[in-house]
Amino acid sequence: LLRLFMAVVDTIPQFLVPYLPDLFLSSVLCSPALDEASEAQSHSVNSAVVRLREAIAMKVPARQLLGPLIGGLQKAEEAATVTILMGVLIWSIRKSKSTDIGAKSSLILKGGTFVYDFA
Repeated sequence: LLRLFMAVVDTIPQFLVPYLPDLFLSSVLCSPALDEASEAQSHSVNSAVVRLREAIAMKVPARQLLGPLIGGLQKAEEAATVTILMGVLIWSIRKSKSTDIGAKSSLILKGGTFVYDFA
């Protein structure tokens, strides 16, 4: 399943846009359990999840990514999920040009404010 999502992100990232709100739920791609190493879960699965999150941040345009990402932040119930989503947000902001995210600055500040209140 991770390979399928990675292939979609690599070839047609715009296809993921309608599914981003569901992917950013704490029980899906942002589940803290995916980051915890266990005997049942190999290191390769953990690194594949991190690569997928980073690929989504790098390849999906920020103007399409930020809304679902901030929505996921607002629905997060665990600090670990907030941390994961903030990582994706930071990757997305760093790869974007200021002209690309300028129109979304209020949304970014809304997410930052939420995270501050969450802590």
